[in-house]
Amino acid sequence: MLQDFIANIYELWGGAFIDGFSTDMYELNAYAPIFIWMLITVGVICLMYYYIVDHPRLNRWLWWLVINAITSVANALIAYGISFGQLFDLYNSQNMDMPYEFMTHFFPFMAIDFCWTFILFFLFSMIIKWGSKNCKHSPIF
Repeated sequence: MLQDFIANIYELWGGAFIDGFSTDMYELNAYAPIFIWMLITVGVICLMYYYIVDHPRLNRWLWWLVINAITSVANALIAYGISFGQLFDLYNSQNMDMPYEFMTHFFPFMAIDFCWTFILFFLFSMIIKWGSKNCKHSPIF
């Protein structure tokens, strides 16, 4: 049930289903570790931004946007690494070439992961920013 929910998030409830690629990702249960990494990276970076660094100069929407974008790019690269590694291992174990290409299969998946990470970072920010001393007004009041 949880695997179905996470797969639906990454496949946009069927709107971004890529034949073969999505099926292999689901059967390998590759979506779950990517989702867990997204939660961890967003949670850690948000906590660091609002409670550890918490510098007055960072209390601007532009700095929040830069940190969110860097986190989203990093998480998209993590998603690529995990998905490529698991799919490569699957096809390598069968002595086959991987049929998936970067631009047609991996890049759309990475773009979806980037967007979900960006949204999750915003939601985490709205939830935890109120305890911050200097950055509680970032990204919006």
